[in-house]
Amino acid sequence: MLEKMGAVLLTMAMATRRMSVLTPWAATVLTIEIFALGALYASYSLKLSVENPMDWAVAMGVMAGAVAWGRWGRTSGR
Repeated sequence: MLEKMGAVLLTMAMATRRMSVLTPWAATVLTIEIFALGALYASYSLKLSVENPMDWAVAMGVMAGAVAWGRWGRTSGR
């Protein structure tokens, strides 16, 4: 549920240019949640492989963090 709400906020707020301040907040919340899931996955297995969801969670967390970092700079300069 949180991922779906975050995805809607990431895309719709900047696309419609209404309440675009929600975009960096959504990306930040998604980053925190994804890294928490990565830590949960790491508690089960630290093996680096395609089948381990921890690898994908870390990659997605880094991408969501990059979006949050870029959007904070864009919205705070107004």
